[in-house]
Amino acid sequence: MDVAVVAYDGVFDSGLCAVLDVLDAANAMREQLPKSPPAWNVTTVGPRRRVRTGAGHTVSAAPLGAAEGAGLLLVPALAERRPDALVERVSGPGTAAVRRLVAATRERGTPVASACTGTFVLAESGVLDGRRATTSWRLAPVFRRRYPAVTVDETRMVTSCDGVTTAGAASATSTWRWRSCARPARHWPI
Repeated sequence: MDVAVVAYDGVFDSGLCAVLDVLDAANAMREQLPKSPPAWNVTTVGPRRRVRTGAGHTVSAAPLGAAEGAGLLLVPALAERRPDALVERVSGPGTAAVRRLVAATRERGTPVASACTGTFVLAESGVLDGRRATTSWRLAPVFRRRYPAVTVDETRMVTSCDGVTTAGAASATSTWRWRSCARPARHWPI
């Protein structure tokens, strides 16, 4: 399957790398299965040939138009932790081309996915209207106020609704397990 991963200015480095690493690992291990599935053909796309990550690294990217034939579009999180600044960034001119890409991709019926603050990009593009979604539990109140047409459930780590998959923060899995576990923390290995 052809997968397009969006790199845009301010993208969260670990979110971008995690997506690319998981797809690369899946490709590397597919031969170990009794019946090898097709490989993931991954293309990193962006609004410019070179984008700057949240930590200041430069990432090379194919034009956004290269995502047109992909069977899946992945939008990693934005490296912005301040709620007001996050909303300003995802609604501003710096992400306009990415928002248009997300909307056009869903309009073609191609699945899209995101995690953490990247779900704000999906919501801002309108593809989450009328759907269930999740995001970082810490940002859920802001998300809910900004996007009332989206049913947000921050208690779920992953939701999938009508071709749109959203996830909480990648680092939230350990926090979620700690918060949801009935056993006292002293029983957990350190």
